[in-house]
Amino acid sequence: MIKSVVEQVKEVKKLTEDTVNIPLTYLIFLSSCFLLWKPKYISLVNVFRWIPNNIREIILGLFNVLYSNIILVFIALFGAVVVITLLSEYTSILDKLLPDEVEYMDNTEVSWNQYSAIRRLVSIVFTLALPIFVYYFTTNVLLNQNNFVETFFQKILFR
Repeated sequence: MIKSVVEQVKEVKKLTEDTVNIPLTYLIFLSSCFLLWKPKYISLVNVFRWIPNNIREIILGLFNVLYSNIILVFIALFGAVVVITLLSEYTSILDKLLPDEVEYMDNTEVSWNQYSAIRRLVSIVFTLALPIFVYYFTTNVLLNQNNFVETFFQKILFR
């Protein structure tokens, strides 16, 4: 069942990018903003009917834990980038820790280095800040029964 859902999401993503030339994440964000603006349409989606309460609580709990501590996550990722940069500049410890380059039969080489690690950490920051926030926002608009739509601007934006 999960495999078919993933395949359907991939098809919808490809369809939106090919026909409308807008990424699916942007369409999800626009629809969530519309539902935030007009909360009476949330009842038309009726998410409470087809997602059990315990799954909703788990999803909301995970997102809320992550985004309640998002500053700490960003600081930790930035600290990891700084540590990797300092270790690569002033010591040779990363050369000893990272595996050697591997050359394959088709003359391609695969290597792990500190620069690819830094690039991956920075991409995690952007992924947390943009697409995953859209999913967090959407799940809170659709799944949260505690008047999230009415209290969004008071509790989230004006702390």
